[in-house]
Amino acid sequence: MRKKLLATCISVFLLASGVALSGCYFETPEQSSSSQSSQSSDSTPPESSSSSSSSSDSTPPEVENKDLEFELVGNSYKVVGVGGATKETGKVEIPAEYNGLPVTAIGERAFYNEYELGWIVIPDSVTVIEKEAFAHCPNLRTVEMGNGVTELGEKGFYNCSMLRNVTFSQALVNIGNSAFQDCRRLQAIEFPNTLERIGNNAFDYCEVMPSVKFGTGLKYIGVEAFKNCVKLTEVVIPDGAPTQIDSRAFAIENLNGNVQFRSSLKRIVLGNSVVSIGSEAFVGAAKVYTIEIGDSVTTIGSNAFANCRKLYYVALGSSVISIASNAFTKSDAIREVYNRSSKITVTAGTSGNGGVAINAYYVRKPGEPTRLSKDANGLVFYTDSTKKVLINGEFDERTNIVVPNDVDEIADKAFYNDTYVASLDVGTKCKVIGESAFHNCYTLEKVILREGMTQIKNQAFMNNHALVSVHIYSKSITVGTAAFKKKAGENESKAYGTIYFKGTAAEWETAKNKFGGSNEDFIGTEEKVADVAYYSETQPTGEGKYWHFVDNKATLWK
Repeated sequence: MRKKLLATCISVFLLASGVALSGCYFETPEQSSSSQSSQSSDSTPPESSSSSSSSSDSTPPEVENKDLEFELVGNSYKVVGVGGATKETGKVEIPAEYNGLPVTAIGERAFYNEYELGWIVIPDSVTVIEKEAFAHCPNLRTVEMGNGVTELGEKGFYNCSMLRNVTFSQALVNIGNSAFQDCRRLQAIEFPNTLERIGNNAFDYCEVMPSVKFGTGLKYIGVEAFKNCVKLTEVVIPDGAPTQIDSRAFAIENLNGNVQFRSSLKRIVLGNSVVSIGSEAFVGAAKVYTIEIGDSVTTIGSNAFANCRKLYYVALGSSVISIASNAFTKSDAIREVYNRSSKITVTAGTSGNGGVAINAYYVRKPGEPTRLSKDANGLVFYTDSTKKVLINGEFDERTNIVVPNDVDEIADKAFYNDTYVASLDVGTKCKVIGESAFHNCYTLEKVILREGMTQIKNQAFMNNHALVSVHIYSKSITVGTAAFKKKAGENESKAYGTIYFKGTAAEWETAKNKFGGSNEDFIGTEEKVADVAYYSETQPTGEGKYWHFVDNKATLWK
């Protein structure tokens, strides 16, 4: 960048001649450059004065923001450098005009790695923010973008690790690739209806951003645009312009194999503007409960909704013609599919159409009622003429689950990997707990299995190292393989505390025979690993542990 250099001579006294030279001005050969720079010893702009001395035509008059550097491009200026933002004030307000001409752009790397920049105010006159203009500004916290900006260049605010608040231009059309990537403290954002394109990785790893409001003009969401935005709770794309969601746009990476503990996404609504959903677009959204796909979507890519472990309801739009293989792989809790498309046939219990209905109880068509319901406690049920099944739960905090007495069973993987379940009290009518129903519920501490229980399927309570108190009130219960197996490891609690069995010691020995393999952590083999307390309504006189009910609570006899 060419600059005009101003040099002020130090006063020189020529003793021989007695002549003092003061404030001499030298122009360099670069004075004809279109690039201008204004400098000041104080970040506060000086007040204008009518007594200021005139200068030659090539010398710009004094202006505010003297520390900014400008370059003349045609009939407007571009900001190309900064100097005056200090760590104490940290704020830079870009002027709308310089030298009587509009400031219309912020140049490539103009504020790159500017450590002291904390707050930037961009006027309406600016239309373009170029590549890496504010990249790697580690203390930038606030961006006020004027309503003239239409283009935000690639990596415009890349790795601004402290950036929290951004006000977007109401004329913005394009957000470039990686524009806000690694802005890990960025808060909720709202896009204008003018925005058409969000580039690849634009908001990748904005990991505390809780919400995004999309506008109606959106046409493209790029590859990995919102990847690993792990605090994002919902994605709602409204009706509007035809929108393409590219591959891995909202993907959650499987970090250390524990993808389910990172995602906060619980709701996905893709309006009638969305036309295609790319491969792995929402992979790893392990806490999403429901997905509603609009009537313009024609294709759903491979693994688009894979590993959505808590997903129980999917609505397919009327234009869907193709669902790629494995689109819903490992999304094993889907129990109802609403198919509005006449172009595909979806059948409950079959693996076609990406596996969307492989575990579904019911596929309904337009005009047919849903069979799902949710109670005030967040418990979700499926009900038909033959049974009522607890299939899921929508929780925001640790919850003690009390299963209603009209529930017949708990579905397979109903609460798989659910870290909000603190305790479980099964209703009197419930007969079956499904396979892996409470697998990996690491915060589950207490389980009460009442008299109606007849079957606990394989791995139902597997890997629950916090589970120490189990109440078994049924004497005729079949327990599947590894139903109570705890995860091995020196940091895991493998031992159970007390098993409250509503029967005698002899009846317990018979009940143990109905436990499948790999339940040694619970029932023991050669050595005892849990204390079994037997039921007695009266004060026992023999050896061993006994319990009874006090105010409907199991209480050990002393």
